[in-house]
Formats: sequence, structure tokens, C-alpha cells
Amino acid sequence: MFIFYSLKSQVYINNQIVKKVLAISLIAILSINPSTIYANDNYIDEDSLFDDIETVVSATRLKQKITNAPVSVSIIDREMIEASGALEVYELLRFVPGYFSYAVDGNRYGVTSHFGANDTPSRLEVRIDGRSVHQPLFDTVDWATLGIDVLDIDHIEVIRGTSAPVFGSNAFLGAINIVTKGSLLQKHQTTIRATAGSRDTINLALNHAGNVSDVEYFLSLNAKRNTGFNAFTKGANNPVDKNIDTRESINFKLQGTYTPNVESRFMFDVGIGTNDSEIPLREDPRGFSNRVTKTNHQYFKWIRGSSKNLSTFSFYHNYLQIRDNATVGLLSGLLGVQSEQVPLIFPGQEDGEVIVDRNKGFAERIDFEYEKQIAPSEKLNLVFGVGVRKDIVRSTYLIGNDTESQNIFRVFSNADYKASDKVNINLGFLTEKTDSRSPVTSPRVAVNYQLNDSQTFRASVAKGLHAPSLVINKANVGFRFPDGSLTNLLLTNPTGIEPEKIKSLELAYIHRWPETDTQLDVKFFHEKIDDIFNSRSSIAFPDIDQSVLIYQNNGFIKNKGLELQLQHKFKSIPDLDMRLAYAYIDSEVGSQIEDTVFRLRNSIPQHSATLMVNKQLKNGYRLGTILQYQSDYDNSDEGIKRVDFNIGKTVKLSNSKTAKLDLSIQNAFNHYNDFSIRNDQDMRGYLRMQIDF
Repeated sequence: MFIFYSLKSQVYINNQIVKKVLAISLIAILSINPSTIYANDNYIDEDSLFDDIETVVSATRLKQKITNAPVSVSIIDREMIEASGALEVYELLRFVPGYFSYAVDGNRYGVTSHFGANDTPSRLEVRIDGRSVHQPLFDTVDWATLGIDVLDIDHIEVIRGTSAPVFGSNAFLGAINIVTKGSLLQKHQTTIRATAGSRDTINLALNHAGNVSDVEYFLSLNAKRNTGFNAFTKGANNPVDKNIDTRESINFKLQGTYTPNVESRFMFDVGIGTNDSEIPLREDPRGFSNRVTKTNHQYFKWIRGSSKNLSTFSFYHNYLQIRDNATVGLLSGLLGVQSEQVPLIFPGQEDGEVIVDRNKGFAERIDFEYEKQIAPSEKLNLVFGVGVRKDIVRSTYLIGNDTESQNIFRVFSNADYKASDKVNINLGFLTEKTDSRSPVTSPRVAVNYQLNDSQTFRASVAKGLHAPSLVINKANVGFRFPDGSLTNLLLTNPTGIEPEKIKSLELAYIHRWPETDTQLDVKFFHEKIDDIFNSRSSIAFPDIDQSVLIYQNNGFIKNKGLELQLQHKFKSIPDLDMRLAYAYIDSEVGSQIEDTVFRLRNSIPQHSATLMVNKQLKNGYRLGTILQYQSDYDNSDEGIKRVDFNIGKTVKLSNSKTAKLDLSIQNAFNHYNDFSIRNDQDMRGYLRMQIDF
């Protein structure tokens, strides 16, 4: 009740936003005969998940053929997921050109696109079955706390380009929608899965799909444990690295669908999880801090109508609680003074161990959205809607002693217009308004030209805005005594900053050869990102070190290059298929302010490629090989040259029981340092067994 009351008491929609919604609705109504709404053969019915030409939803919120989408899209399907041997979701993104996935440490992960890697990468919107999992405490996605097992994913839609006109600020550089098996109508069965292997890995999963009357449901329970990266020898002066990064987690989810009639469907998704991990920290004598993260979510959606006239009401609530304590030494030692001098510097305080609750706190996100899809004519499909989100954050270390909150209102619309048999036009925008900032709008226009049944050209122009998050707006990062008084302020945002801006141009070519089951997608792009606020400058401040860092809009990135993906099934060799992803990015990174203390570094690899080859053999065997290459960059001493192997066997135990056995060998012939010198990616092996009954 508190959640609903707090929203009700603060929901206010700016008049300009309301006017835009009404204008869009009025244009759509005036352009048609209100009594006639047509279906367009160019569009796919809601229940059609697969077609000869793949279909996507995340590009515009409308279900479209991929050749009509206004932006480049990659689909990681179930076959790729099973053949990848991946244990974590982030690993699957290496199959997407222009996306970079890496391990921050043994059990923290990062994914970015056309942007440098860091501990908490933002600017990507990630959704699970339509629910955003971008968490406001660190303005990022915590891939370790998603609460899903890799093999519970049906497919992933990845938008390769700014999706701010569709999903807002978080989708500044792209969007990822993970579609799980639990969100689809699955056959009734129970699955038991176990994985064991390197780094003392033990993963267990239990799923059950069934129904109670008219409610189809999907239960999932998974538990994971591993010991992270190995310690390494650093030399005589510091012989053993103490960084430790173990992990134990357990997650439970219940998803369901209730369909009372052909025009209504109610969907729900609730879950709870705990993740206990060690985060490398040199300042702590133990070499790590212990982080315990507890999460829960509730997600409800009501879909009413048909593909011709569809209304969707959705609500979700994400909650994250985190405890992350670290010991950084005696206060006198940090100050460089005698113990008895501490009360003179900090009246009322005594010398003692400084225990930093670095990330202790909680974050909540509450979101309501209404979406309307209509087909005003045979040539036009339109989606528009409004939404309101409330972020609530508390962290003594990051923002001080107060609980902070922020309301974000949005209005959006995307139109897909078939101008002729060969020309398809997409127009879209999203406007966001926060409590303290004027509305910001991200628009996009794209034209697709279908030369013939096999070839399509696309040109698109988009602008995106990435507004600073709640934690950045309220930043007061520093060490404090237990009573809340300040010891040392590290980072603040005294005057506020402007949104980051991106301008992008995309030219693409899609070619399909149905006779050989081959698909080629080539994208040329040019983009500029301005006013980046991840850079910081130092100013004088009266605390221990007499200075503090502040956020500023002082960075820029210029990217140009190409992305290519190719899928081919060999007719001369039955059941042999190949998938190739390649990206070339020529990146220029700079700072607009010369005296910036922290400058952006060019950590974008110029070349990256992944090749997957799979062969289905007789008697249920499957062989797969994955080759990965990534050139080095400024933050890396070496690139990536990696070879993975996967061998699988499927056995029919009975009419209703099936067993699957997979052996995965990762990084078979080489090793490399992933993101940090501590992260030594050596050869690893995993054995996975699954029984369906």
C-alpha cells in the first residue's frame, strides 16, 4: 500500500507531455475512419514468434519483420545459447557485433557498446520479458543478480544503436530484451539441471511448467557457487595477490499467464534472490570486501485486444538491498598522525578502525506504463503511450545520510508506415521529464528500401539523450563516521550537469539467400557522443585531503565503422551451420576541458569478431566450436584470442523423458587478462547434465 500511496501522492504529468500524447492520438484518429481498423499483412500477429524472416519487438515496441526495423538488431536464439557453453548471461553478448562483455572481477560483469569499459557501465537498457533490470543505486545492470539461468532463456533481442527514442535515457547506446521460456507458453514438464567444473563451480537449477485451471505457470529455482579468479604471483615485493572473489547465490521465480478469453491476457512475474560475493579491495587487509545483495521484484501486465488494436497496462517494482563492509585501517594511520591527535582534528571522535559501508543501502524502482497499439490503415501501424517511474535510493557512502527519490515521466510514440511496396518509413520519439529538469526528447527517423524479396537497404538518423541518474544528481561520495559526520568527501555534484548527447547515422544492407539459408547484415555507422559526464575534475574542499572531485560534462567520443553478421547453413554438409559477427570501430576519444584530472581513455577495441560453427551428428551428438578475437586497446596489454569447444549428446529415455549432456572447454589454447590484470582467463572446463520429464 505504501508503494501505491507514494506514487499517488507525487504523480504529476507535465502539460506539454500530455499535449504531445493528445496530438499523436488526434493525428491517428483523424487519418482513419474510426469504425475501420485494418490488419497489415506486413506485420506479424502477436502470437507468431517465428517466421521465415525473423521478427523483433524491441526496435520500436511494434512487432516487425527484421527487414523493416529502423535500427540494426541481433537475435541470439536458443540454438546459439545451448551451443555457447555460457554459464552467465553476459557471455552471450560476445556474439553481437559492436558489443563488448567482460569480467570486472570473478563474479561482477560488464557489457557495453561503442563505449569504454568500466566497473559499472551504464547507457544500456536491459530488460527481462519487458521488465527493466537497470538498477538506480549504481546506474548500471548487475548481471550477477538477474536471477535467471542461461538455459532458461528462449532468445535475446539486441538493438545495436541508440534506443533512447524507444526506451529512454537508459537505452542511450542500445537495448537488450531477454525473453525467457517462462514468459512463453511451454509444454508441461519438469527440468533438473546441474553444472560442475573449473573454479569449484557448482550450479543447480530446477524448473517446472504446468497449469492450474486457466493459469499457465513456470517455476524456476537456481543456485550458483564458484571461487572466482585464482590468486596470482606479483613479484618479490608483493608475492601473493590477496584479492578474493567467491560467490554464492540462490534465486526463485514464479511466472504465469491467465487467459480468460481471446481478447485478454494477464501476466505476472515475481521473484526473490540473494547473492553473497567477495569484491576485490586492496585497502582491506583481507584483500576483499564482503557484499551481500538481496533482491525481489513484482511484475504485472494486462494485455487487451488484438494485434489490430492492443492496449497494455504494466507495473513493476524492483527492490535491491546491499551490504558491503570494508575495513581500511586505523583513522590515525590514514591521517598520518598520532592516535591522541585524532580528537583534535575531529572533535568527539576517537581513533579506531575505519569501517566503510561502501555500498550499504537500498534502491527501489516503481514503474507504471500504458501502451496503445493500433493499425489506422493498411499502411500504418502506430504505438504510443505514457509512463511514470519512481526511483528511491539510500546510501550513506554515495549520497549521504538522506534517502533520495526522483520521479521520471515519459511519453513515447513510434509509427511504422509502408509508403509503397518497396519503401517503409519509421518515425519515433520519447520525451522524459524529471522533477527538477526540463523535458528532454530523443527522436529517430528511418527509411527502409526493399530492392527485391531478398535485399533491403536502410538509412536512419537518431538523436539520443542520457540524463544523469539520481545518484549522479545527488552525488556526495565520501567516508563518514557512524554518527554520519563527514571524514573525507571524495566526489560531489554541486551545480548539476547536463544530459549526454548522441547523434548517429546508420546505413545498412540486408541480404537473404533463401535457397542456401544464408543471411547477411552489414551496417555502416557514424556517431558522436558529447557532454560525457563520466569525467571528473578536482576543486578545493575543506576536508582531510583538502580537495574533492566533481562531475562535469567534459568528454566526447567520435565513432565510425562497420558491423557485420552472417548466418549460413551448408547445404552440401547437412546440419552444419556457421554464424559470424564482426565489428570495426575507429574511435576518437577526448576531453573538452584541459585540466581534467580523470580523462576518458580509449578502451574501445578497433577489431572484434566471433565465429560459431555447429554440426549436428547422428545418434543425438552435437559438436560446436567458437573462435573469438578482439584487438588490444589502451586499457589492455593484450587482445583476446580464444577458442571454445562444446560437445553435446541428447538421449531419449522414454516418450516423456529426455537427457542432455554437455561438455564445454573454454579458452582451450591461450589465456588473457580480462579487463584487469587480476582477471586471468585461463582454460576452463564444465560438464552440464539436464533431464526433462
